Amino acid sequence: MLNPSDAKVVLETALLAAQEPLPIGQLRKLFDEEIGADTIRRLLDELRGDWAGRGVDLVNLATGWRFQTRPEFQKYLDRANPEKAPRYSRAVLETLYGAGLRVSEMVGLDVDDVDLEEGSLRVLGKGSKERDVPIGRFGREAVAGYLTRVRPALATARSRSALFLNLRGGRLSRQGVTDILAKHARAAGIDRRVSPHVLRHSFATHLLEGGADVRVVQELLGHASVATTQVYTLVTREHLREVYFSSHPRARATGRKGT
Repeated sequence: MLNPSDAKVVLETALLAAQEPLPIGQLRKLFDEEIGADTIRRLLDELRGDWAGRGVDLVNLATGWRFQTRPEFQKYLDRANPEKAPRYSRAVLETLYGAGLRVSEMVGLDVDDVDLEEGSLRVLGKGSKERDVPIGRFGREAVAGYLTRVRPALATARSRSALFLNLRGGRLSRQGVTDILAKHARAAGIDRRVSPHVLRHSFATHLLEGGADVRVVQELLGHASVATTQVYTLVTREHLREVYFSSHPRARATGRKGT
């Protein structure tokens, strides 16, 4: 049987990787049910305390346990839900964050570049290099709502095949995207600037934090060199250092000094 420290690491890894809340019974299966439900709950309480100082909540939902990470960013995304934001703005936000696009790539999208059934976008990146990028459920729903309810009302003869249109029917500009993001930041009570690159950076960082291979992230971002993508790993490396110096018995107190 694993010792409590190792068992907690297993739980933490499973919860960070999970796409859905995990009930106690499913968490016990990680240990072939050799660990009881009370022990699992105690370890979950410890994890909740470990992560609370980092602004991350481990919550017990009706369907199970899960991490609710990056609350400030989640607050920003929440402003893009159908009840709080126009379909137009929601589609822009979910496309940028959900696919990790450069703003130039997003405003360059045409209607035919979107495959909602497959959940993918055909993107023309730097150097006219084409790539297919997946987009998740939130992004698909947002773009579908925009295509059926918003774009037809904006479209004019000058719209041609452009996916995202401005209020005059032309292709949405980079400045138009920046204005939409700034409006959302104010509505969410966020003081700092949320630029298109902030969303792209968040896309990359959150994938790496979730365990994605750096070369997969490289392909999704459209980087020619993996060295460019590794810039995004600096945040996660610093996070790992913080965890190490606060948690490892040989790192506490004297861990930052020379040997």
